[in-house]
Amino acid sequence: MKKIIKYGSAIYSLFLFVDVFQLVIIDLNRMTTYGYGYLTEKGVLCVLFFFVVFLTKEQDPKKEKRG
Repeated sequence: MKKIIKYGSAIYSLFLFVDVFQLVIIDLNRMTTYGYGYLTEKGVLCVLFFFVVFLTKEQDPKKEKRG
C-alpha cells in the first residue's frame, strides 16, 4: 500500500509541476487575482505531494549505525 501511495503521489506531483510550469510560462501575463490563487493552490499541492513522496521513501536495511 505504501508503494501505491508513493508512486501515485510522484506521478500526480509531476503532473502538477508541469501544470504550474505551463501556467507560469504561457499564461502569467494574462492572470487575474483568481488566476494567481489557482497558481498558488497548484504550487502548494505540488509541494505537498513531493513531501508525501519524501515521507514514504524506503529505508535501506543495509545501512546500520556503528558506534
